[in-house]
Amino acid sequence: MSGYIDLEDLQGNIYFVNATMDDRYVWEEIAPDPSLAEVTSGGTWFDGLQRFRITDCAHKESYRRGDLCTFCGHKNPYEPPAVTAARKKRTRK
Repeated sequence: MSGYIDLEDLQGNIYFVNATMDDRYVWEEIAPDPSLAEVTSGGTWFDGLQRFRITDCAHKESYRRGDLCTFCGHKNPYEPPAVTAARKKRTRK
């Protein structure tokens, strides 16, 4: 899988809200642990910034080649809506 992004490596990192604008990934917000010194008594991060982690590849239609995702190399479960699939199956004359 040499030409693909390494999701496992990226999933271990912490990202800020600007990174979530990258729609190639599925994001999850990290809730602060109240026992950390970086957390206020209200249960938010001391600096007021949200933190996120990558949970998976978004597997968009544009990343589909056969049944694989061209971005991450894993099986792409994306299935186009029935109307779109029927339109793509029609041949042009």
